[in-house]
Amino acid sequence: SADLYNEHEMEMKIKGFSLKKRIKRLARKVIIHNLKAIIVVAEGDYNQTKKWYRTKAKMLQAEYAYNLIEVDDLKNDSKSTIKILAGHEADEACCHKRLFKRLEFCKDKNVEIITILSYPRHNLAYIDDVIITGKHIFGDKFFPVIDWMPYEAYIELLNSIDIAVFEMDIQMGAGNIFNLLYLGKKVYISDKNSIYEQLIKQGMECFSKQEIDPKTFFQPLTDEEKKNNRKKIADELSDSTFKRKWNKVFQL
Repeated sequence: SADLYNEHEMEMKIKGFSLKKRIKRLARKVIIHNLKAIIVVAEGDYNQTKKWYRTKAKMLQAEYAYNLIEVDDLKNDSKSTIKILAGHEADEACCHKRLFKRLEFCKDKNVEIITILSYPRHNLAYIDDVIITGKHIFGDKFFPVIDWMPYEAYIELLNSIDIAVFEMDIQMGAGNIFNLLYLGKKVYISDKNSIYEQLIKQGMECFSKQEIDPKTFFQPLTDEEKKNNRKKIADELSDSTFKRKWNKVFQL
């Protein structure tokens, strides 16, 4: 879905006599307008597509296959330091500087600010800039992750997180968000992000980044809230749900 928003943003910037770009924009509008169906994770992305391109396509919801790690197989070591995940990739859309400013109140607390910057690997200048900013604000409490790790190790890292905050206003990082909710973590995302509306609609307990309050930020989810999120994510990403959703796609 990031492609949807990024392409539309670039289309809006087209000025002057740029024939090639204008032809591409027209072709994109015609193609999207006449699509038979659009497959989305969040309904909000379809609604935005319909608004921009007046498409005739019907909406189908389906996700990638996710391999959820059994929670009982993961270690939960007791610790006094609160680990905060701030962003999930080295992309400008994650708005790391704005995110770090939002979390600046945490710098005097017993925290670790963990930022995933291991992909995309080519964005080196942006990665360096994020690290410099993170170190400036949080000092030795800032921990950038710049090396790629196996999936199981990455899930172990997510399981060590207490609170995750995602600044991006477009639908990105769904896999991270799903896994964090499944693991019982407190998750803040933008209420402009279409995945937020989807999660709330499905009855999950997540929070808007716009509602971050230093007085309540560090309060964990209750056991009942964790259980509810885990069950709903497990149901949504189960093999049977995956099959049901994609059968509708292949039966078009």
